[in-house]
Order: sequence, then C-alpha cells, then structure tokens
Amino acid sequence: FGTLCRRSGVVPHAAFLPSPGSEPNAAEHPTLSVQSVLMDRAHAQVLRHALAATTELTTLRLSSCCLDIEMLGWLRQGLSETCTVTTLQLDWNPLEVPYDDPAEARRVAAEGSPEDIDELEQRRFHLQAERDVRSLGERLEARAGG
Repeated sequence: FGTLCRRSGVVPHAAFLPSPGSEPNAAEHPTLSVQSVLMDRAHAQVLRHALAATTELTTLRLSSCCLDIEMLGWLRQGLSETCTVTTLQLDWNPLEVPYDDPAEARRVAAEGSPEDIDELEQRRFHLQAERDVRSLGERLEARAGG
C-alpha cells in the first residue's frame, strides 16, 4: 500500500502502514483491519489498486471509515478475479448519498462561491435526510411485521 501511495504521489495514511519497528508478514497476518479512520478518495483509489495486486491478503475489514457509495464502487473494482481477498467486512460506514451531479460538484468546488458550495451541500444533505427517513420507515415496518 505504501509503495502504491508513493507511486501515486499520495502520502500514505498511517492506518495502512506497519507499526514502527515491526516487519509485516502477510502470511502470518492475512487480514487488513482499519477502524475509525477517515478515508479520503485518494486512499480509496490506492486501496482499489492495492487490492487488485495483492497476493496474500484474505480479509479486509473497514469499520467506521466514512466510506461513501463512490468509494465502495472503487473497492469493488479492486476485488477482481486475481484478488485474494475472500472476506470483506464493512460496518459502521454510513453510506451517504453522493452529489446528484458530480461534474457540477467539481465545478462548484473549483470556481463556486462559499454560498454555492453551501447550497450544493444543503441539497446533498436534504437527499441524505430523505434516504435516512425512508430507511427508518422500512426498518420500523419490518419490525412491526407489516
């Protein structure tokens, strides 16, 4: 992971690096477990390529890493036929609704005023709130047996 980060010009996230003084042995530790780490898009892309190239990792656990739908799509791309990961565990990753128009989101981020950015985020927040309420309704309905 660290090598792919360096090749991509991305500073490796500390959660993906071996602890100081330890020599990682993938045969003994075929699990990568990351917990309570704010994953960004750059690291999700690097992880996608690392998963496709891994030969000894069998389990990937990402807990409370703030993954979104787009990042999960990238991880899925990394789980190719040649990937050795057989178990993917994702928990406590609230799947937020992405911006309805990614091109518009990039344009506003690059050239928009703070008010434009706030408006864009408010629209996304509203869509996420609707999704959360719908999900809660479905869960309550399922519990009530209806």
